[in-house]
Amino acid sequence: MTGDGAAVVTGAAQGIGRAEAERLVAAGLHVVLNDVDAELLEKTVAELGGPTVARAVPGDAARPETARQLVAAATEDGRFLECVVANAAVLRTGMIWDLDDADLADVVSVTLGGTFWLAREAARYWRDRVRGGAEVRPAALVLTTSRAAVLANPGQTTYAAAKAGVAVMAQTLARELRAFGVRVNAIAPRAYTKMMRDGVGDFDPAALEEWSPAHVGRFVAFLCGPAAGDLTGQLFVVHGWHISVVRTWEVSEAVDVDWSAGEQDVATRVRGLFGDTPTAIPDFQVDDLPLAQPGSPSPFAVETAGPR
Repeated sequence: MTGDGAAVVTGAAQGIGRAEAERLVAAGLHVVLNDVDAELLEKTVAELGGPTVARAVPGDAARPETARQLVAAATEDGRFLECVVANAAVLRTGMIWDLDDADLADVVSVTLGGTFWLAREAARYWRDRVRGGAEVRPAALVLTTSRAAVLANPGQTTYAAAKAGVAVMAQTLARELRAFGVRVNAIAPRAYTKMMRDGVGDFDPAALEEWSPAHVGRFVAFLCGPAAGDLTGQLFVVHGWHISVVRTWEVSEAVDVDWSAGEQDVATRVRGLFGDTPTAIPDFQVDDLPLAQPGSPSPFAVETAGPR
């Protein structure tokens, strides 16, 4: 990475965001960290090496002015905005009938809105710089989605929907920003963090190395660097040293329907789209979470019909 390069990471006081910031500092970038927890953020910046390599800009990621402050801080003194990582998110767990209006507003404003505000501010910087006559330089934008969006976790309607929006945003922006030298990818990280612990419970200590946020930080630094120069518009699941790619929104070949033939004929043709595969979404299966107490109630358990 370049000597005058800078990066921005939101949700960076702890967990995945801190791990990402740490790897970007190690890669030689001046990193601007953001979080709503100002005290913990300052402590993290000090532990990463202090103001010569990192800077704390606390604030609410859901506010557009925070995004403006972050990009302005990163590009002070002529630094080039080389990498932006939108990591801030809010999680509210519960079946839809248990969620109130504030739950939706909180999740969408930070998880989807905060990602949009930061991406928009960075995009304006990259576009205006090139339109002002500067040469195109490689840059990277990494957005944070979730397997909740990919797998449609029950009990996480607001979070899954917001994270699905982030995934599609990454693909859209990859096309919009290509001309300005910017690669855009999304990651769905699997790591044991405070958010994970609050959502599903304690993990078996033997699993903590594989589930360490450090693995996510390393992959994000890779995505921001020259070795990933041909990767854009992709969604990666990052779990320890396991990396997979998600193919989103695959569309089948079309069938033609004739409403004059009756609804039963239409139903037959539509079911033909599925071949030998199920026509109903399968029940959700919690897979390999290494819980310290395996018998703990699952936050993804769906209620059955009937009196309780």
